Amino acid sequence: MCVEPAKKSGMASMLEYEELHLVQSEDFFKNEQAVNFGSTSEVRGVIAISAVNRFLVAAIKPKPSEPDMDLQISLDGENWHEAIFPVDAKLVHEKAYTIVESTGTSLLVDVLDSASSTVGTLYKSNSNGTFFVKSLENTNRNQLGIVDFERVQGVEGVMVANVVSNAAQVKAGSAKKALQTRMSFDDGATWSPIQKVYDAQGTLLKCSDGPDKCALHLHSVTTPRNNGQVFTSKAAVGVMMGVGSYNDHLLEYDESDTFLSTDGGLNWKLVRMGAHKYEFGDMGALLVLVDDEKEIDHIWWSKNRGNTWERYDLGISIRARYLTTDPTSSSSKFLLIGSSRFSNERVQSFYIDLSGVFSHKCELIENNESKSDFERWFARDLTSGPDCLMGHEQMFYRRKADRDCYVGLDFQPPVVELKECPCTEADYECDYNFVRDGDKCVRIGPDVITKDMCTSRNSVYPSSSGYRLIPGNTCNAEKGKKLDEPVDRRCGDNEDASYAQPPRPTQPSTGNNNHGPIEALAPGDSAIERFETVFDDEIDQFVYFKESPAMLLRLRNGELWSSGEHGIGWKHVLQDKGVIRSFIMHEFDFNRAYALTDETIYVTSNQGAQWEEIKVPLAPTKHIALALDFHPLEKDWLLFIGDSTTVSSQSEVFISRNHGRDWDSMDMYVSKCIFGRDSHYEIEKETVFCSSVDKKNPTGDRRLVRTIDWGRNQEVLFDNVVEFFVIEDFMSVASSVKGALSMYVSTNGKTFTEAQFPPNQYIDRNTFTVLQSTTHAVLLNVFKSVTYGKAHGALYKSNEDGTLYHLSLDNTNGDATGFVDFEKMQSIDGVILANQVYNADELLGNRDVAKLVRTMITWDDGGHWQPLSAPHNYDCATKECTLNLHSRTDIHGPGAIFSTTGAPGLAMGVGNVGASLLPYEQSDTFLTRDGGHTWIEIQRGEHLYEFGDQGSLLVLISDEGPTNELKYSWDQGETWHGYVFSSSPIRVNALTTDPKSTTLRFVIVGHTRDTKRSQISITVDFSKVKQRTCEMDKSRTEKSDFELWVAKDDDGDDACLLGKKTAYWRRKKDRVCIVGNRFKEPEVVQEKCECRDTDFECDFGFWLNDKNECVFYGRHPDRPAKCKDGETYRGRSGFKKNTKSVCEGGLDLEKEKEWPCGEGGGIQSSKMSFTDRVVDYLFFTDTDRVFVRTADNKVWKSDNDGYSWKELFPNVPIVAMYQNPHFDDHAYFITQEKSHFMTTDKGSNIEPFDAPLGPMASIQGTMMSFHKEEKNKVIYLGETNCETQMSSDCHSQAFYSQDQGRSWRPIATYVRSCLWGRGGTMENTDENSIFCEEYQEKKGNQRSFISNRLSFTSSNNYYSSSETLFDAIVGVAVFGKFMVIAAPKGSGTSLSLHISMDGKTFAQAAFPASLNLSPEAFTIMESANSMWIHVSTNTHHGSEYGTIFTSNSNGTYFVASLENANRNEIGIVDFEKMQGIEGIALANRVSNPNQANMGDPKKLVTMKTADAGAHWFPLTAPQKDSKGKNYDNCKRGVDCNLHLHSYSERRNTRDLFSLSSAVGLMVGVGNVGPSLSTYRSGDMFLTRDAGKTWNEVYKGAHLWEFADQGALLILVDDEDPTNVVKYTTNEGISWQEYAFTTPEKRLKVEDIITQPDGTSQKYVIFGTEYGSSNVVAYHIDFSALHPTKCKLDLSHPSDDDFELWSPEDTRGEACLFGRETKYYRRIQDRDCYIGEKLVQPREEVRNCACQQEDYECDFNFVRDKNNKCVLVPGLSPRVPECDGSMEFFYEPTGYRRIAATSCEGGLGLDEGEKHWCPGKSHSSGMWAVYVFAPLGGALLIFACLYLRKYGAPINRGRIRLADGTTQQSSGTSLSSNPLVATIVSAIILIPVAVMGLLSRIRVPSSFSDLNVFSNVSLPSFGRRGSNHYSALGQDEHADVLLDDYDGGEENLIDDVDADEEDADEFY
Repeated sequence: MCVEPAKKSGMASMLEYEELHLVQSEDFFKNEQAVNFGSTSEVRGVIAISAVNRFLVAAIKPKPSEPDMDLQISLDGENWHEAIFPVDAKLVHEKAYTIVESTGTSLLVDVLDSASSTVGTLYKSNSNGTFFVKSLENTNRNQLGIVDFERVQGVEGVMVANVVSNAAQVKAGSAKKALQTRMSFDDGATWSPIQKVYDAQGTLLKCSDGPDKCALHLHSVTTPRNNGQVFTSKAAVGVMMGVGSYNDHLLEYDESDTFLSTDGGLNWKLVRMGAHKYEFGDMGALLVLVDDEKEIDHIWWSKNRGNTWERYDLGISIRARYLTTDPTSSSSKFLLIGSSRFSNERVQSFYIDLSGVFSHKCELIENNESKSDFERWFARDLTSGPDCLMGHEQMFYRRKADRDCYVGLDFQPPVVELKECPCTEADYECDYNFVRDGDKCVRIGPDVITKDMCTSRNSVYPSSSGYRLIPGNTCNAEKGKKLDEPVDRRCGDNEDASYAQPPRPTQPSTGNNNHGPIEALAPGDSAIERFETVFDDEIDQFVYFKESPAMLLRLRNGELWSSGEHGIGWKHVLQDKGVIRSFIMHEFDFNRAYALTDETIYVTSNQGAQWEEIKVPLAPTKHIALALDFHPLEKDWLLFIGDSTTVSSQSEVFISRNHGRDWDSMDMYVSKCIFGRDSHYEIEKETVFCSSVDKKNPTGDRRLVRTIDWGRNQEVLFDNVVEFFVIEDFMSVASSVKGALSMYVSTNGKTFTEAQFPPNQYIDRNTFTVLQSTTHAVLLNVFKSVTYGKAHGALYKSNEDGTLYHLSLDNTNGDATGFVDFEKMQSIDGVILANQVYNADELLGNRDVAKLVRTMITWDDGGHWQPLSAPHNYDCATKECTLNLHSRTDIHGPGAIFSTTGAPGLAMGVGNVGASLLPYEQSDTFLTRDGGHTWIEIQRGEHLYEFGDQGSLLVLISDEGPTNELKYSWDQGETWHGYVFSSSPIRVNALTTDPKSTTLRFVIVGHTRDTKRSQISITVDFSKVKQRTCEMDKSRTEKSDFELWVAKDDDGDDACLLGKKTAYWRRKKDRVCIVGNRFKEPEVVQEKCECRDTDFECDFGFWLNDKNECVFYGRHPDRPAKCKDGETYRGRSGFKKNTKSVCEGGLDLEKEKEWPCGEGGGIQSSKMSFTDRVVDYLFFTDTDRVFVRTADNKVWKSDNDGYSWKELFPNVPIVAMYQNPHFDDHAYFITQEKSHFMTTDKGSNIEPFDAPLGPMASIQGTMMSFHKEEKNKVIYLGETNCETQMSSDCHSQAFYSQDQGRSWRPIATYVRSCLWGRGGTMENTDENSIFCEEYQEKKGNQRSFISNRLSFTSSNNYYSSSETLFDAIVGVAVFGKFMVIAAPKGSGTSLSLHISMDGKTFAQAAFPASLNLSPEAFTIMESANSMWIHVSTNTHHGSEYGTIFTSNSNGTYFVASLENANRNEIGIVDFEKMQGIEGIALANRVSNPNQANMGDPKKLVTMKTADAGAHWFPLTAPQKDSKGKNYDNCKRGVDCNLHLHSYSERRNTRDLFSLSSAVGLMVGVGNVGPSLSTYRSGDMFLTRDAGKTWNEVYKGAHLWEFADQGALLILVDDEDPTNVVKYTTNEGISWQEYAFTTPEKRLKVEDIITQPDGTSQKYVIFGTEYGSSNVVAYHIDFSALHPTKCKLDLSHPSDDDFELWSPEDTRGEACLFGRETKYYRRIQDRDCYIGEKLVQPREEVRNCACQQEDYECDFNFVRDKNNKCVLVPGLSPRVPECDGSMEFFYEPTGYRRIAATSCEGGLGLDEGEKHWCPGKSHSSGMWAVYVFAPLGGALLIFACLYLRKYGAPINRGRIRLADGTTQQSSGTSLSSNPLVATIVSAIILIPVAVMGLLSRIRVPSSFSDLNVFSNVSLPSFGRRGSNHYSALGQDEHADVLLDDYDGGEENLIDDVDADEEDADEFY
């Protein structure tokens, strides 16, 4: 037999289980036939087939949409029977069954109770495997379906299993499993705990909590330490061992001890403390133990069944892994395998032979038991009397415990004798549909009988007695009790009986249940009728016509059926019209419906009675859900969407205004179209909205288009539209902006306003769900997480125009598909039920935490919420006792879940009482009559329910399993009656009635339980019952059958909503009569109310807080400009009356009120204390979310720019955070172990992932690398065998993942770094290429490599094979499109650089040969159009400097740019580009190089270039200081310039002069004079024109930070503790101070952070409180300073708040790099904020004529004193050679164009005499060179020390030696943190991902910040005696051009230390 797909169409067909069937063959599949299990039709959905002893078992899932699965059993493969489980069994999904070890006489099947749990129930079959009875509840399983169950080997009927004692809490997700062990001695008929347990001295163990509280509980097969048979062995009869605990539940394995039983499990003894591995030998004569908790050097063994133990030393310490012997345990030889840390051979194997411990072989003397070495051992059960088990005595010969002999019967079974016993009650178990109640078996369900057994209700048939003999039991019934003989039973009793309920878990209620027993039919109800229809296929659509009994349904096979009266009779319509794909009901004409085929449409105008065709211009669309839309006023108007015949993937829209007789094309490709006019949305009736694409670009983004003339004119309202719809009074549009959703709302369909949310709350714009509301507002659920099993969100309610939203209910429960547990009570306005996740904070990053859900209710449309009150008869002594109901995420049926419009105040639900919502299968059914204030339990168990006759009739059907009984109540749940609606039970899927619940007819939809599993529809009709008609008497209410009912609010007062109180006429509860008001809603009475707080909403600019007060955030709109602290002003209250409210008098919240002025002019601040210093942080763009990591490896998250924080990953140290630089919504949080965390949605959800190894903690390297184009591709480096410093083979291993880290595959071992070829913008590499730095010798301790050469390899097939590109390198980096390799040159005393664009071919960079510079070190910098290199010409300690060179555009030839450029002792160069404007950079030059060489202090002067290094000039000093005084320390024009402290002095490499979004602005600390003075004597200077002019803006040195794109600048004293910040909003014209704390709590500031893109007005200041070690963060919000947003008006630029500005170089016109470029910037003194980021530059106006500024000196040329380029003496110009790639060339002139210039015409300084190449003529071809474009993205710095020629090998490039003159401390601590992994580690990969300016991630100020693994240190080396390369760090920001940061590489992680790690230099 084989399971195979019915249609064999490749691997895909194997994945479609619904197509799988079972086939069999008797000739090896030369012929085959399908197995249909006795059915007349083919059976598909066969999941598996298995042989279990003598049974064949097949698992079948007959319906893909249904959760049930069937088991079919056969004994011969020909005849099959369905496995029948008791009526209380719950079988849920395809992994539901586990067949555990069974005998040949019966099957044991464990069934999963719930799809979300790992708790099951064990069932046992009869002898033919068809009928099952429950054996053991709450069995323990794992996720793989493995069950804690084992049969005791060698002895019949004895079993051991573990149960979950707290199953209910586990299923609810509120507790971990508490396991207990049970044993059965009667093959599962009964189970009992193990309570006879003794200590090692033989004393009975006692329990402090009471004699029955404790038992022995043992670890079983689900414990990872256990494999195969756990407790017993077949040959060692009666001997059992286990690891466990004597307690109330099973403790963890490492907290357990080792126990032994020698009598088959009756009595147990503690034999060794702690957990041990164990084995049996020589048929139980030998026992062996080995410690399983720690390293050991010995084992224990016993030859007297555990009475004494001997020790055997192994001679070496090992960690035991396996202990085993032969499978029968009959041998005396054992095998022990372990691992050792103290041997070169890591895995140790021990052969242990204990056969020599005995003196002789055992002898069996049957007639002399005293002399015999064997005893007769009887397997015993727990009952008194004979030692019978399974109907017979089992006697075994086994060696006596005290005999010193060996059995020696290797591989032979033990000898056994059997003796028959008379039958007793212990030999019987309860039969099918009976359960044990005390010592009796009671019935819980009917007998399964054939139809011929009952000809009438009074017929008698042989029924079960309730007992059956245990399968396999051989007792003699003639000599004992016969309990299984059948008894006579009346057929009517089998149909109508009220069965006993199976035992249920204890409920919290102590009172009587409301519902009582189910009675027979009520008087007068005998006329109830039922009408049954069986369909051939599944029902796909099932709909009522509105206000009508007519119905339509469509089957999955495309058949359409119509019924005129509640499904009483069904008619197959349109039989010959082909397959009906769907049907659509007319939204406004309730008689019309439309049936869609593949080609046309049919319409009915009389509710399905007749149909006619509508000719359509195209085939109805298959791409879009709804092909038709309808107009509320013009019912003949139709919008139709059909599939285009010209573009296959598109659909076109047509309009008909005569119901389809004529169609007009609207000439659009659309994905959705609707009429704008709706029943409540009253706009121009011709308005149509469509989401469409440009017909010229059909693959482009979707746009929202509005037309009022049927498409002739189209107005584009939105680009990137995702969805739009009309709801109530509003139209809502969701648009995608940078991957995030924005929602816009309109009340007129013309003007749209973006939805605004409270400014102090972060909104995760991923998934919105719009919900119902009744107060002319929008209720919007914004999902916080859509992770499976943890989805939740927040519910927001809008104001009356749908634009302003405040939080209504936080942490709403939802699911990953967007469903939300939310429902408005249909009959009452303002009442809403919603489910809330109350442990939401625990879900993020905790994989083992499940949601805890409770139900909340509001009576004022979301204003106030509270839990549902539990029914009064429940004993609720705690607050955690509430009623919780299942809602939309569990119940996906159409229509409302709890209520109906026809039954005001009534609602029903399925749920439970307790702290949280339990699984649906553990629920009961509840009812409320007063709109949710009070509830009663109406039936135990989960039920489907419906209301009829406006609530007069309630109907229930059990949802626990197949049934044929309908329960109904005429008095709203007080009494219940039963009605049998089917001859046999069916699985009911739906119970429904007309939408308003006004009739007495109910439709039941389900499946039959026969082999066909047919879809069935049954209508139950109560309309003919003999109940009287209700009478309405409004004047005499006591006699009337109706009452006037008014809903109550949360205070118990009459509810008023929008100023109206509504009363409903409804039938009284106790009046049994029929209302008979079909398809009409109850009559209502309304009157006006006095105004209450619910009639008001927040005014514009105010937001609702948690106290329901409307408050402002920041600055009050009415606050005067001059308003001192302590004063008040009069302003708006914050409330405004809802214009839809008609209330009168009462409360008036609109009146103005007095407000305090407050401090700081509205600036707000908050304080957060951290547990340690902040060492790392990351922002997510376009969010307010920031994560920080502290030095104690804790991670903190803020969703509001640092205003409030919460700790993530409690008790899990996070040693590093990585943000994907290419997809910055992805980030990874690395722990010290193998399990880590990641987010793929900007921190909204955090999920765990596992790596193959722990991170590189003690080995330096780059831990993670990311693919630029495919976000799922990640490289990870871990380390292995590095537990101690002395590990001999500690090394790294690289892995790659193609699914974001969910699975990994190896790359290589002994690597320093690996990177993707597409990790930067190298477009010419293979998309799968990987490059690695690998050590050539792959052995030894990688941490101590000195001479092991580092090679550079690549692979395009994930290292299945690889190629070595360089045999020896120092390091590699990728910038933009280029890869740079630093390789040793010659004998290894110098380096060469090699460049590649494709990772295959490399070109060597060339420097002027005659400069005769001794390159003792060099630093490579880069810009967007050429490379920059600083070559150190002096490396004496304290006087370091060198020359900056620039390359041509291909990066191969370099010329000098600036001499004597300053650097510090660790290689950091004083060089920094201006962010935001290309070509401008600042550098510091040593003005006294000769004196500095002789030991004098360096004198630094600041220079500026505006042409990418071609020319340098000093900074022009301002004329006056910030006090208006002249500078008196220098004479103007004579060495009197401005000088700024630069990179080499920065504590933090993020403190840049400029910010890319603050165009033209730079700030720095410096002084005016002949040279740079000390930092502390410096003042603050600012430029607005990119460095052309400067002004002193503040005295003293400060930290600074821009915000709001330069409109806000703050300064903070970073030298002394402070409690104030200085700020300016006009670029330094004026300054203000703000005290963020008291002077006593002043702060030693360490850092300032804000949004990376500079758009925020909020800062976070980190520091340490003065006089203490408290690390704190202050969040300061300046938003209130500017309540008005700056206006940018492109049409009227003179009337807005912006100006256009152009930077310039020295040529005297607004040109830079040969072009005039204009940028927007706010006018300096405008009092407004900028907000969203401006697009810069605005425009490039023109190219300028070429001038001197567009040229630089060519190769081998330098500038003379006249600034002319002249040839270096003794050198020759480089003359191009004709190589076939060019047509002509110019003779060198000494000049070359700057790579970035775009000038035109003007001076042609680079054009000498023109020479044509041989064979070429005048042509447009240009000389081609090896293209080398910008190394964009980050700054690469190498440094080389020209070492003495010692022939030194290349070291690992990890040792810091500052020019060889400073020695590194051996105690320096490093980590695998990205701050160390990419920068501190020499020239290892310094990728594009090294650092991104826009992330502006601050770095720690010392390596102590990075103390992740404090035991890691690097060796130190001496001075120049060292002949190795060492690594220095240079920050990446020393590049020059903006494009390096504003492109795709901007969001990079900064991995450097401010003082030490600023460059990657090689020595």
